[in-house]
Amino acid sequence: MRFQLFAALAATSVALTGCGGEKAENGTKTIDASKAKGGEVADVYVANLNSIANAIENVSDEKSAKKAAKAIAAAIVDLEATSKAVEDMSPAKRAMVFATRAQDFVEPQLRISTAMQKIYAENPEYMEIIQAELEKMPEFGG
Repeated sequence: MRFQLFAALAATSVALTGCGGEKAENGTKTIDASKAKGGEVADVYVANLNSIANAIENVSDEKSAKKAAKAIAAAIVDLEATSKAVEDMSPAKRAMVFATRAQDFVEPQLRISTAMQKIYAENPEYMEIIQAELEKMPEFGG
């Protein structure tokens, strides 16, 4: 797993955007990740992290591990497709967008880490299924 990605997010408040097909809710407004700008990028990214966390937390057998791997793969494709929007932001803009949402990034990252530790301890064979996709997660800012 790319723990450095999660550590970088928490430590520097710099992140990739959310997934291209994913939509995030911002109050009553639905945000399409492929069109997200500024603070909306953070909304979509948090939604994407929560989606990954939900998938990993729901792993209970081989079938659910494969389902989680598919969800992670879809998120990674979308993260890669939209990362240019974040890379094009100035460092100051990036910091402003993500620093204000730092706690929102930390919570799903902790959920992901906790769920992974549980799977490693109880069913490492399921983690192998998920790990293959997690290793494809793009690195950013490192």
